[in-house]
Amino acid sequence: MHQNRPSAFAPLLLTLALASGGCGSEPPAAPPADDGGSPAPAVRIDDEPPGANCPEGGRAIHKGEDDDGDGVLDPGEIDATEYVCPEPGGGDLPELLTTRAEEPRGEHCPHGGTAVRSGLDLDGDGALDAQEVSGTTYVCAGAPPEEPEQTPERLVRIDEEQAGPNCIAGGAAVHAGLDDNADGTLDDEEIDHTDHVCGASLVGDYAVTDLDDLRALEGIRVITGTLTLLPELATVVSLPDLVYVGGSFEVEHAYALERLELPALAQVGGDLSVIFAPALRSLSLPSLARVGGALGLSWVDQLTAAELPELAEVGARLEPRLDAIAIQADELAELAMPSLRRSGGGIHLRGAALERVAFPALIEAGRFELRDSLAVQALEFPVLEAVRGDLIVWGIAAAEIALPRLLTVAGDLDVVDAQGAARLSLPELRGVGGTLVLARCAQLTALELPRLASAPRVIIRDQGRLTSFSLPALATVEEQVGIWYNPSLTDFSLPALRQTEWLSLSGNPRLAGLGGLAQLESVSRLMTVEDNLALEDLSGLAALSVLGGFLEIHGNHAMTRVGLARLERAKLIEIGRVGSGGNDRLGVVDMPALRRVDGLGISSNDRLTDLSLPSLTRIPGALNISMNPALPQCEAEALAAQLTGQAEQVYLGGNDDAGTCE
Repeated sequence: MHQNRPSAFAPLLLTLALASGGCGSEPPAAPPADDGGSPAPAVRIDDEPPGANCPEGGRAIHKGEDDDGDGVLDPGEIDATEYVCPEPGGGDLPELLTTRAEEPRGEHCPHGGTAVRSGLDLDGDGALDAQEVSGTTYVCAGAPPEEPEQTPERLVRIDEEQAGPNCIAGGAAVHAGLDDNADGTLDDEEIDHTDHVCGASLVGDYAVTDLDDLRALEGIRVITGTLTLLPELATVVSLPDLVYVGGSFEVEHAYALERLELPALAQVGGDLSVIFAPALRSLSLPSLARVGGALGLSWVDQLTAAELPELAEVGARLEPRLDAIAIQADELAELAMPSLRRSGGGIHLRGAALERVAFPALIEAGRFELRDSLAVQALEFPVLEAVRGDLIVWGIAAAEIALPRLLTVAGDLDVVDAQGAARLSLPELRGVGGTLVLARCAQLTALELPRLASAPRVIIRDQGRLTSFSLPALATVEEQVGIWYNPSLTDFSLPALRQTEWLSLSGNPRLAGLGGLAQLESVSRLMTVEDNLALEDLSGLAALSVLGGFLEIHGNHAMTRVGLARLERAKLIEIGRVGSGGNDRLGVVDMPALRRVDGLGISSNDRLTDLSLPSLTRIPGALNISMNPALPQCEAEALAAQLTGQAEQVYLGGNDDAGTCE
């Protein structure tokens, strides 16, 4: 038996864990989605005790149909059983293997999913061959959330109107209509309405560089190009006749400007931006209904009033990642856009004095970000249904964050440093396309996400007052579930979750049990359970049978037993860690169904006395049982002796040499 120092074992396990992107045996399947059709075929493989079917014991392969759709082949659902027995006189039983493959949309999964094939590795080559497949189960994706109905964008085009019957002295023709072919241009055949704005108009771009240029705009109703207001203007700019700007409207470096008044302006075809106007206090746009590009207000440090009551559409053609509305104004106390229904790009807001943010008609936004606005007391989005990018609320004081009609967030959903929020309510949210992060909300006690079904990553951390939460519909978390550093959390429930890639439970000192993960069957890459000071065991993981990667258990000082009753296979397991903490009260390492693990480390668990691993016969990698002062050395040696093959590295030391074994 090759001896090795214990210090060499932990790096070996870590190297193996980091190098492995998966394993030959993939996680077992969750039950197929209920589509109202016939029962799904199912397979169950059990150990067969010695007897008439297998004199020396073996495997029983049960086949049937999952009539009740619970994902388990119950005894009454078994139609046939086959037995796989070892050769007389000894020999290893074949390993149970599973493989996963993408399942296209079709008969088995209406919306696509994963086909999970299982069977015994009869030829011992570590691969599940086609003839070895004993059953296939389909993990079907749910129906995608209903997206808000998309209608063609309404466009406006401004043409010069010659003198004639529509305008005696000439003017402008303002055409409107739906962009039926979605090319971003209002074609003649798409025009359904035309207004004639008679009177003076300017064709092309116009730049105001001094007061004479400004006076020249008196009486002008339409500018077909871009209007630019540059420095050295008067303290008040008022253009009472201006109705349409076909291009952009830009105010740049207007250091003296205090009031900007455009009472008749209804539309800006391009961007509307006010940048570096440090003296601006009032922006009045009472008739503005549409901005084709982006609306930007930045470096307007004295702005206290922004009047935009009729603005209904901004940046319809912008990508979600681009800001359609960007407002940074530290003295602005209220931002309300009561008529805004859609924002093609994102909405990005910051304001140190901002107390109320109200978008009562907004249905859809490219993204939404509210940051560093600690004075915000009211966040009003009563009809918002879809965010096509990220939704980020970071650093506000509102007592409640409620989005009562939000269905989907295509990107990340972050609620961070919402220091006053006692309640987060998203009752209709079905899916998050990126990471769901809830962090550092010091007053949060109520988390309401009853219909959330999918998110690639879910992180809930640093919630000072949150004692419990439930995500009852969350069935799909492909990559990560992280529950970290929640000092008051005693329990949580994810009753629909059956598999994920990474599960991390760390630093939750009052977490008493894991019954909220009772349906979790597999973790394909990494599972970490550390520094949960009240956690007594892992028995709540009643269905967990396969760990495709690394299992770490350490720093859980109330844990008395491991309690993974159904775990059959894992890549690497580390229980306690030399030099960085074990599990002080752990008495029993009990994983009665565990048959194979590629590497096993059990170290620095001061009260450990019993290794209850009766089925474990294979450890092809490293075995380290060390520095467990109450564990009889003979227990460690007995475990090593029951292995059917030689472990690559073995260290058994620092245990109780005087202890006895039965």
